[in-house]
Amino acid sequence: MTDNPHGADVAFIEALAKLLRENDLSDLEVKREYAEDDSLTVRVSRTLAAAP
Repeated sequence: MTDNPHGADVAFIEALAKLLRENDLSDLEVKREYAEDDSLTVRVSRTLAAAP
């Protein structure tokens, strides 16, 4: 077990960021349910710079 109780959440977010990059997506949003009143909603996005 990890010393950081949120380590699994951090790994989850890192995996989402990897999916975003590998699939050339602009954004990705996921809701993770833990219990009836306990959830985590994560939105990962990237900003594409406009050409000058």
